[in-house]
Amino acid sequence: MKKRMMILMAGTTFLLQGCQVNKESFGTLLGAAGGAAVGHAACGNSKNQGLCVLAGAAIGGLIGNRIGKSLDEADKKRLAEETTMVLAANTPESSTRTWRNPDTGVRGKVSVVKETSATQTSSMTVMKDRLQQTPPIDLIGETYTVTANRLTVRGGPGREFKELPPGLVKAQMVHVLGSVIDDKDWYLISENGAASGYVSAKYMTPAGFVVTQEMKPSTGTTEQVTVQTNRKCKTVRQEVTLADNSAESDEVTLCQSPDGTWDLV
Repeated sequence: MKKRMMILMAGTTFLLQGCQVNKESFGTLLGAAGGAAVGHAACGNSKNQGLCVLAGAAIGGLIGNRIGKSLDEADKKRLAEETTMVLAANTPESSTRTWRNPDTGVRGKVSVVKETSATQTSSMTVMKDRLQQTPPIDLIGETYTVTANRLTVRGGPGREFKELPPGLVKAQMVHVLGSVIDDKDWYLISENGAASGYVSAKYMTPAGFVVTQEMKPSTGTTEQVTVQTNRKCKTVRQEVTLADNSAESDEVTLCQSPDGTWDLV
């Protein structure tokens, strides 16, 4: 059974499709519900709240059902925090983190042991009246900053496509869904959760964090389209040593979505 999680601002809702919820599954769901709070608590006032809360929810589901049986709430929070940090890491040096709780004697290690990509057909919301084309993309799912004084947004990945008002301005932050596979010079960006146009990658730089998009009504008509996507995936190994020196470990694979969150696969 594959579980799909949907996080809401005012709480946590779980969508279980075509399955019975047994005692073990219910325990996992409780762990996941706590995970959303874990992700928030772990990241505090970080600008990366969208990633932290959603990743925390997914990781909470794992912790509640496996390693978390031996951990108290403080250690669960710390394990979720460290896992969130290695998922966001972009360098080998930051892909392994260790921690220790002096109050409980529990120590742990979280490592990214494998990075892969997964090709699949994804459903994506697009602004129908703006996009002329939706070619295959490598998913990025991160916030970028505009470096040009003014940056044109176009209906497709090329200067031959129509210009879409308004353009972007210097220092403006925008969510980048991904880069066009056949032409890495173009990024697909989104507005209010819907793909809204293409910009030149030359004039964009990573902001270093994910800004959660505020879902306002789109100014145009939206539709769902299918797009071939390459998703970044990471296999994370969690190791915990308890105060009595007994050890627990587990591995889980998560893949990044266009909105920057991570899904258990």
